[in-house]
Amino acid sequence: PGHKIWSFYLGKVGHKYYSDKVGPSSLFDIGSITKSFTAAIILQLEKENLLRLNDTVSDWLPQYPKWGNITIEQLLNMTSGLPDYTNSPSLNFEMKKRLDKVWANKTLISIVYPPKGLAPPMQGGYNYTNTGYILLSMIAEKASGEPYSLLLNNLIKKAGLKDTFYPVPKMDEGVKQRMVHGYSFNLYENPELLGRDVSNNNLSWGAAAGGIVSNSADIIHWVEGLFISNKILDNGQKKQLGSLVSFATGKHIVQVTAKDPKGFGLGVVQQYVPSIGRFWFYEGSTLGFRSVYIYVPSTGIIISAAVNSAVYSGTDKIGGLIENLYEAVLSSGGMRRK
Repeated sequence: PGHKIWSFYLGKVGHKYYSDKVGPSSLFDIGSITKSFTAAIILQLEKENLLRLNDTVSDWLPQYPKWGNITIEQLLNMTSGLPDYTNSPSLNFEMKKRLDKVWANKTLISIVYPPKGLAPPMQGGYNYTNTGYILLSMIAEKASGEPYSLLLNNLIKKAGLKDTFYPVPKMDEGVKQRMVHGYSFNLYENPELLGRDVSNNNLSWGAAAGGIVSNSADIIHWVEGLFISNKILDNGQKKQLGSLVSFATGKHIVQVTAKDPKGFGLGVVQQYVPSIGRFWFYEGSTLGFRSVYIYVPSTGIIISAAVNSAVYSGTDKIGGLIENLYEAVLSSGGMRRK
């Protein structure tokens, strides 16, 4: 708090020996951190009386009657029970064949809402799914009369972000030149892409659930605006953003505890770890990238990291990196937990 952002860079933008070094202009996929942007758009539309969080899917998207009773709030906090289109073998099969394929929102939804035949089963309680955030972008477009990309770009401008972009359906050439190369090392979920450069992966498959590219410094600016200042949300909206459901039970909780250490808000996660305490956190990933942030209210510290590799969740060490960085910042800055 009160200090400028300290940024550190390690490595090159690609595996080839003549690749440039990673630096301030380098951009990375930030994956599901995008969800907090989508949630902020929904909260802004609610403030403008264009929608309500207790509106249902049938109120806005009557073409999906099987999901008609699900509320916007349930889409936001992962209690909708919807199947996740990104878990579909058909999506992965198509992406393997053609990484640069452009996906329409309706096509993504159709993967788990087929016009004929059996749809994947609904889940109870808390259940992480990208499908809800695609529906949220469709609802936002209908409520506002504007494309999601315009709503998002207006939000990015409002937040004062200079290195954050939404390259859907196509990446601008200037943005493309700044992207580092992403590599897939997920042996279990994408074995056919093992070790491959997947930089030409079109982010339309992630869209409002995971389509933004940015860098660690801009992520920190975003987190500061989202949780601390009133640049993006007012105090009432921030309270809504932080309304939690337990990962374990799917029920509303006031805050996480040692016994119930993870809670999902509206596109954000609160977590409790003994070595840190209670903090806000999110990790986003795509086929070739991982990005993560942590904001610890008790010390005011925000840390973000972006890497150009994707791995299986069971071998992901980025959480340990953030924890070590946090301890280093506490030590070097002479700071103490409140």
